[in-house]
Amino acid sequence: MSGSETQKQNDSLYKEIQTIETEYNGLYGEYQKLNLAFNNSNNSSFPIAAKGKLDEIKSSNQTFFSNFIYLVKVRFIEQHPDSYVSPTELLGIINSQSLIATEQLYNLLTPRIKKSRAGLLCSSEIAIRKKTSPGATVSNFETKDIDGRPVSLSQFRGKYILLDFWASWFVPCLTTIPHLK
Repeated sequence: MSGSETQKQNDSLYKEIQTIETEYNGLYGEYQKLNLAFNNSNNSSFPIAAKGKLDEIKSSNQTFFSNFIYLVKVRFIEQHPDSYVSPTELLGIINSQSLIATEQLYNLLTPRIKKSRAGLLCSSEIAIRKKTSPGATVSNFETKDIDGRPVSLSQFRGKYILLDFWASWFVPCLTTIPHLK
């Protein structure tokens, strides 16, 4: 018995990703050994500059491998626009890329896939991002000012306004309230 075509596509994608992760884990293991050696040394035999370089290598490797996995997923979506795996992967990377890139990948999907549960979720996420992107008009709402008078966001059209949302139960938020008055 074998799985569906979708399962085979998913397995193929994750086999490629697992290969990348295995390579990264090997490099990270080497980093951990060197870092342990630094931490266990008397630091005079291991220059501070070397520790900085180690941390820089760790950071750049994490970025490189994350970007590489991202590109593997993008390539999969581009090559499999009629796969149910594609919108699922798009949902996983949707916040790692621009709205334009997300829309371009979404537009590659076939109508059948766009109508799938994951395809509809992608469409919904794109709509939300359009509404909340920098430069987008904020939806109007009404609240009360500190004197209890109703105030509407639309009253400030054309002006710069700072919207500060806070939680009344969260101590750091409460400590900023006096500064807003």
